[in-house]
Amino acid sequence: MKTLFRILVILLVASSIVACSSLFDRTSVNVKKLIWLERDGMFDPEVPNSEVHAILTKGLYHKKPEIVACSISAIFWYVSISDTAAVIGNPRPIDRQLAEIPGIYDLFIGLWDEGWTTSGGIVPNSEPSADVFWDRVMNKTDCIVSDGDPVWISLLGPLVYMFPGDEKVHEILWKQMPQVNPDGLIRELREGKFDTPEGEQHRIDILTNPDTEEVTATLAAKSLGVFRSEEGLEGLVTVLQRGIHGYVPTKMTIVDSIMKYEEDGVPHIALMQQTLDTVPTDDAEDRNLKEELQERLVWFEEDYADEVSDPSN
Repeated sequence: MKTLFRILVILLVASSIVACSSLFDRTSVNVKKLIWLERDGMFDPEVPNSEVHAILTKGLYHKKPEIVACSISAIFWYVSISDTAAVIGNPRPIDRQLAEIPGIYDLFIGLWDEGWTTSGGIVPNSEPSADVFWDRVMNKTDCIVSDGDPVWISLLGPLVYMFPGDEKVHEILWKQMPQVNPDGLIRELREGKFDTPEGEQHRIDILTNPDTEEVTATLAAKSLGVFRSEEGLEGLVTVLQRGIHGYVPTKMTIVDSIMKYEEDGVPHIALMQQTLDTVPTDDAEDRNLKEELQERLVWFEEDYADEVSDPSN
């Protein structure tokens, strides 16, 4: 907060000095300006997209590598916050329409290809120490991604966010994510709306693996409800029938996803009812979700009453 206050004071004094000067440029770029953009400006509805785009355009094509890195960092952090908000059910921040920045697709693809080739197809460890990371986040001592980091590996999240369904981005995703975070591939495939047999099989494999952790299994179950393939439904049902996961959120998410299959989910109504009746709920949030799903299941059965059959048992 002290750093932010000092920056605001400096900006206030500077703006008062040049208030009558046509030389004052709100879109000028330097590291401090980009730290402000990364942490505050990108999320401030009063900062127009035109200003954000102007700053980033200058920064991304700047001659100084640290300016380029900080510009990429501002986009990386914005996308990370936006994706996290979506995962936990909060509204995403203001849409900055970043894909409209001139040349950003070719620039990011070119930087990624160069980094991948230079590294020999090996993704380096890019994470700073915990102390360095939190110093950057809390004290704003530097951009989240700095010139000292392998910046190219930070491009994947923004590419998935800005260009969902893109074939080249899909190729990059499968090259990079298995090395960095195989479980995270689930989220990126969903964010990028990549509806491919390869992606669907990965979701099924993750969900039906008894060693998969709760958060990842739940996300896999949720993703199978989005893409809705025949094989995906079979995987969801198999997990409930065999009791592969005891995670409460995963079980309730599976029920939710099966209902998204509409008519195809009808034969499994009894299995869903049994799951909800027996799932333990130890906190208010789980109890509320369970009640909501039970109500929806009643409506679901009423909507498809004529088609009910139950091969699950």
